[in-house]
Amino acid sequence: MTYEDWLLAAATGWIDWDNNPPPREMITEELCLDALHGNMPGFELKKIPVELRSAEVCWAAFYNDDDALPFIPEKLREELLARKDAITEKQWLDTLSWYDEPGNYYYIKLTKKLLTPEFCLAMVKLNGNTLELVPQELRTPELAAAAHLEVCRKI
Repeated sequence: MTYEDWLLAAATGWIDWDNNPPPREMITEELCLDALHGNMPGFELKKIPVELRSAEVCWAAFYNDDDALPFIPEKLREELLARKDAITEKQWLDTLSWYDEPGNYYYIKLTKKLLTPEFCLAMVKLNGNTLELVPQELRTPELAAAAHLEVCRKI
């Protein structure tokens, strides 16, 4: 495979890191970043060689997937935790606004500081499919109705 083939494979989530990894000389930061755009970035980060887990690569995995944390080099963890904690409500809403199908959120873990009734309502009004990110204890009939209304508007 050419390097471009590997980039395409990474971008579409089809690199088989376990059985048919890219040749060592083709594993670049660009390839690693592309490989992290799938549904389980934390799981993919663990397959990337440790020496290629730069701050940028680790952030790409950790931004939406807290499960990446154990695979982030110790020296980067504090910096990335602080960076994630600094994400504003608006930035999260901008990120979540483009998700278009239910079931795509299983790997997203919002920070606890965001999980307020007000933020959850704003989130489902923007994108009703994000209701699945709301913990059960914060789900109310009003919240479910707002999510349902937003989803129906898109149909």
